Amino acid sequence: MSCSKEYLFYILDQLFDLEEITYRKMMGEYIIDYHGKIAVYLWEKRFLIKPLPSAMKLLNEIIYEVP
Repeated sequence: MSCSKEYLFYILDQLFDLEEITYRKMMGEYIIDYHGKIAVYLWEKRFLIKPLPSAMKLLNEIIYEVP
């Protein structure tokens, strides 16, 4: 089951305050870039954050999953 465009737009709406957000479709799913670098994968209605140290500092509970 691939990610819907409606879900993509819902996520992008949540990120409206951030500058330089772009997205691209890849094999039925979406990748969201922040400042030209991969930041998030949208896979089957899941929001998967790339586990960078700066992102991990902001998260309290981390559940690691393989996309």
